Amino acid sequence: MDVVVSVLTGVILDAVHGALGRMAVWAIVAAMILLYVGGGAFCGAAARS
Repeated sequence: MDVVVSVLTGVILDAVHGALGRMAVWAIVAAMILLYVGGGAFCGAAARS
């Protein structure tokens, strides 16, 4: 019984870890895109002024 519990715990932790890893990657990508777009808009506005 203990083996089943430990295996299930490992699978759940692995799934959670994988989901968090993917979320972190998407968050970094989104932040980079926002910085790129925001920086481009800011530079464009500064150049026009």
